Amino acid sequence: MDPDTGECIKTLEGHFDSVLSLAVLPDGKLVSGFLDNTIKIWDPDTGECIKTLGGHSGPVECLAVLPDGRLVSGSGDNTIKIWDPDTVLQYFLTAA
Repeated sequence: MDPDTGECIKTLEGHFDSVLSLAVLPDGKLVSGFLDNTIKIWDPDTGECIKTLGGHSGPVECLAVLPDGRLVSGSGDNTIKIWDPDTVLQYFLTAA
C-alpha cells in the first residue's frame, strides 16, 4: 500500500488456496502461510515467489521470525517447525 494514497501498489499471486499468515524476514522478503499446507517466500519488489516450503500436513496458520532470521511456522497439523529460509533446512520441535 502506498502510505500517502492508500492504494495497492502490488499484488502477489501464486497461492492456490487461502493465505492465513504473513511475516517479513530481516532481508525484507515476505513469507506467507497457506491453507494448502505450504509456505512461500516472496521478493516484494518483483512479486516473484522465490521458494515454496513443504513439510506441514495441515494449514500453516501462523508465522514468526526469530532474531537470528530463522522462520517459525505453526500448523493445523499440531506442529511447530523452525526453518532456515536461506538453506531451507527444517528443524523439528519435539515434546520433552
